[in-house]
Amino acid sequence: MELAEEKANKRTLDSEQSEAKKKLSLKEKLVNASNATELAEKIKKIKKMRQAIRAINIASALSLIGVIVTWAIMSLQIIIGNLLGVKEIALEGTEIVVWAVMSIILLAILVILIFAISAVAYPWSAAISTIEAFGDWLTGN
Repeated sequence: MELAEEKANKRTLDSEQSEAKKKLSLKEKLVNASNATELAEKIKKIKKMRQAIRAINIASALSLIGVIVTWAIMSLQIIIGNLLGVKEIALEGTEIVVWAVMSIILLAILVILIFAISAVAYPWSAAISTIEAFGDWLTGN
């Protein structure tokens, strides 16, 4: 009699455990489904954000001020995205090349502007320096 009761209790426990597992697995499926949905939504938002940043960069690059603004935005993206590891705004291969070329161009423009301002502000000094530099170049000094 006791053996029959133990078997009945064991069957009851086994059935309760299997039902609990079914409920748990159903809950896990629901949680995983909601996580997948949230993940898909986050991916969509990230893609939209990247497209918006790229559109801003392209639109603002159409003028000299826009080039400077674009370079500043891309520099922030390099610092925050690539160096600090925020993948949502990190620059990718060709964008990094574009940023590097823009940096070189802006540096060249800055150097030319400095020379132009010094030539206008101090014309005699600039002329004498230029003549001396040309003379040194000719003589090989």
